[in-house]
Amino acid sequence: MSYNVYERLFGMSQTPWSEGWLDVRLKSKHAGKEARAKGTDRVPDTRPSHALADYIGEYEHPAYGVLKIGLKNEQLQFDFHKMQVPMTHFHYDRFDTPADEGYGK
Repeated sequence: MSYNVYERLFGMSQTPWSEGWLDVRLKSKHAGKEARAKGTDRVPDTRPSHALADYIGEYEHPAYGVLKIGLKNEQLQFDFHKMQVPMTHFHYDRFDTPADEGYGK
């Protein structure tokens, strides 16, 4: 909206900003779906190197804040900025969250 205001104030021709940003959003959404579809080759029959309880805790980064890992019904839970999702074992010490368009994987 602010770009449109500037264009009007300066007597410039108006750009269809909504259409342009929609195009950017749709391309980004498509790229995200393709990236999630590729994934990584899973190594079968592996297990974590520690008991699930050993992963529980709060992990803090100065830029991102606090990420919490909890345990609910014998499954790790990811809690970050009010986004709470389950984590499943992928292979070795890697755990994934469900593929989600809004939050990624």
